[in-house]
Amino acid sequence: TLMIFGALLSWIITGAGMGLTYPSLSVLTLSLSAPSEQGNNSSALQLADGVGIATVLAIEGWVFALLLERAPSAAYLTSFAITGALALLGLALSSRTTRASG
Repeated sequence: TLMIFGALLSWIITGAGMGLTYPSLSVLTLSLSAPSEQGNNSSALQLADGVGIATVLAIEGWVFALLLERAPSAAYLTSFAITGALALLGLALSSRTTRASG
């Protein structure tokens, strides 16, 4: 039951993070864009979201399927490890979203 509780808590945190990130990212993109660039930047953001999600899903699905028959536990752990690594990468890159002063 502890593992189930941990998984449930992880998904709650994940859902909250996604719910806070997606609207904030759109607003931030528009606020950091010049009015003449807002359309291009918002469409680039949507395209990057779609392509990024599809690419990660394809890679993780391939790795998961590859490992599932040989080591089911490793398949799940590897998927979560890839997701965790991408989350850390996103956190490291998030500092680039501040407005330059000067």
